[in-house]
Amino acid sequence: MGSEYASYLDIDDPKGLSEDVIDSLLGSCEAMIHYACGDIFYEKDAVIKFSGDGSKYHFRATRPYLVSISKIEYVEYDSTLTEIDSSYYQLSNVFLITMVMGTWIHTRPYNYKVTCTIGHADDDVLYKPDAIKQAIIALCVNILDEYYAETSGTSGNVIATPTWKFSSESITNYSYTLRNMTTINLKSDTPFGIPLIDNLIAPYRAKTLNIGVVSPSYYRDRSYQDMFIKTGIQS
Repeated sequence: MGSEYASYLDIDDPKGLSEDVIDSLLGSCEAMIHYACGDIFYEKDAVIKFSGDGSKYHFRATRPYLVSISKIEYVEYDSTLTEIDSSYYQLSNVFLITMVMGTWIHTRPYNYKVTCTIGHADDDVLYKPDAIKQAIIALCVNILDEYYAETSGTSGNVIATPTWKFSSESITNYSYTLRNMTTINLKSDTPFGIPLIDNLIAPYRAKTLNIGVVSPSYYRDRSYQDMFIKTGIQS
């Protein structure tokens, strides 16, 4: 599976590899960038589960955001599913599902299953940012360059590898094992250890929302629409 942002044509030097191979590599790079950001920058079908807590509200205070909901089902004890009438709830915001009639019943963990679309719609400022596309391309190019700089085949084009990258070496039937210099930690402040890529994705890395709810009882009109949400971002 390829990337939603880039294709074979975006790679200036595909090293003679086929279009399918490059597109697959771009798909892997996209997945790594998404994981490091904790977000998906386009709309994607998904199924999420949450646990009812007896309140009217379910907060999903992390990205990827909810774009739309197809259906919500209650998971019975025998794992059968009962669909909830769509008029009973609404997606009040990208991170809030409000139960208009009744409450989210508390019985056991993950007793609600939501079939939905997550990520960012095409009218969202975070829809497919160019910086994310460039980060995916840069990561793909870096992987290709590292691979071809550190491996030698049976052809005459043998590329020298610095001795400090070796962890073992055999003279007979010459072979070597490259030293694992770094470990990628996609949740660190510098997940890839490549300044260009880390700086490109830095503004797009997800942060947990700071949400506080003021009870509707503080308002003269106590309908669910009067719930006040305090958050650090603009929705």
